[in-house]
Amino acid sequence: MAVNLGPETGSHVEAPTAFSTTAHVVDMVVHADTPPTAFAEVGDPSRPTGTVAGAVISRNTGALSYGPVLFTTAKGGLVSVGALSGRFSYTPSDQARMLAASSADLDDRVDTFTVTVTDLYGGSTAVPVTAEILAADMPPVGAPILQLPDANGVVCGHIQGSARDGGTLVYSLANAANPVGSTEESAYSRKGGLVQLDPTTGRFVFVPTLSRAEIPGLDTDTFTVTVTNTLGGSADVTVNPLAHLTIGVETVSIAPDVQCGRLAVSEDGPLSFGVGSGPRKGTVQVDRNGNYVYTRTPGLGHGITAADSFTITGTDDYGRSVTVATVTVSPPLASTAPVTATVQISESAIDGLGNQTTRGRITATGAARFTSGTVLSIKGSSAKIAEDGTFTYSSAQNLGVGHAAAAVDALAADKVDTFSVLAEHPDGRRTPVLVAVPLHPYNNTPTQGTVGGSGRVRGLGTGDWTTSVVDVDGDDITFSITQRNPTGVVSVGRNRVGAFTVHYESTSPRAGTWYPAEAFTITFYDGHLKSDGTPASVTAEYVF
Repeated sequence: MAVNLGPETGSHVEAPTAFSTTAHVVDMVVHADTPPTAFAEVGDPSRPTGTVAGAVISRNTGALSYGPVLFTTAKGGLVSVGALSGRFSYTPSDQARMLAASSADLDDRVDTFTVTVTDLYGGSTAVPVTAEILAADMPPVGAPILQLPDANGVVCGHIQGSARDGGTLVYSLANAANPVGSTEESAYSRKGGLVQLDPTTGRFVFVPTLSRAEIPGLDTDTFTVTVTNTLGGSADVTVNPLAHLTIGVETVSIAPDVQCGRLAVSEDGPLSFGVGSGPRKGTVQVDRNGNYVYTRTPGLGHGITAADSFTITGTDDYGRSVTVATVTVSPPLASTAPVTATVQISESAIDGLGNQTTRGRITATGAARFTSGTVLSIKGSSAKIAEDGTFTYSSAQNLGVGHAAAAVDALAADKVDTFSVLAEHPDGRRTPVLVAVPLHPYNNTPTQGTVGGSGRVRGLGTGDWTTSVVDVDGDDITFSITQRNPTGVVSVGRNRVGAFTVHYESTSPRAGTWYPAEAFTITFYDGHLKSDGTPASVTAEYVF
């Protein structure tokens, strides 16, 4: 195809066709003093960036170029233009999007710019373009800033957040990435560590667990902080701190059957301390600052080694706990037997859940005072002792002690719980004192429901029933059958869901149309006693 440029009044074009070997000449006049004609087609904004695509279309085939190819608008939008195609892309600025989201002025929701179309002769036309600004839905951004772990492995830090909408940020641990039960200010980490967060500043304190990694010092954990802006946009920031708790344990003093010590922590730390898993051979008291007193249980004999262990837990202000130390103790064996305390009980009762609360005072010969604190009993209950010997015993930590005391075959040892305390003498000696607390029996009487019936009215000699016995204590159920005037045989079985199946078969001949009627009862027992000392049971009556 040949194009011959003629005088400025027009052009001469020779165009070969695909249908013949001859050439067709098309004369097209493009006036040099006439600017090109063009218009813009503009698309809708695309999410999430708000980019708008479009094109400037020229109706004058003499159009040569479009521009500028890259520029910014008065509102900060970025425009790129295809120099030969006229296609353009517009991306609004963050500030323009935020203004579009908050302003009621329609002018703040559009941006304008101009694309210039230039023809072969230098003639040009400025084509105005109006693009819609997609209102901001711009989530904030954030990054964790972590300090190195302190001497105990506790990590402090904060979330460096940025609100691109210019609003105020708030921080929260309540999100799907953290364990169920997380709140704005408190959560467990993925491995069970404790996280405390200031929702206003984003500052956090992380208490890790005891690491089980091959290289504990390089172990890490994970928790997630959600950053939210005032317009509701949010972003999750994942924090991966080093996670190795290293709280030392110091022994302060030892005596026969007694060892005292403390955790190597400051008193103004984020945790208060208590007993985790108790020792097997004694009892231990742990105060909120991490001081402990271990007392070996009297009467174990010298054939058992003195070594024992227990764990200490740390609890934050939100009630979440983590094991902070495993303490190994080995006090020397006492050569003297413990003193049995005199116990004066002022109040003792058991509630509907089986929690026994007993209050009283203990005295011991020569004792000036007693070591105060909370101790565990042999059966796992707790007793809080004051220096003057007053105490409060609670079985809330082990509700089964009252139930065991209510068993029909309960031994004398099942009906009493014991704990030991230290009696402090004027000369500085400490002697273990054994305190016995009588236990109240506790049991829930079983209940029953029966369905089914007799086939006697249909002329049959059998009857079938299903009896469901419910015992909230989970006791094994036994039964006994009572037939005052037996005229048949009763058999009892159990189905796959544990209900009792009762079958009656008459062994008497028919008396006319029907077999003889009979009524019998089955009594179901749970193996425990009621408060009046009689067996706890429920009776069902069956009529054939």
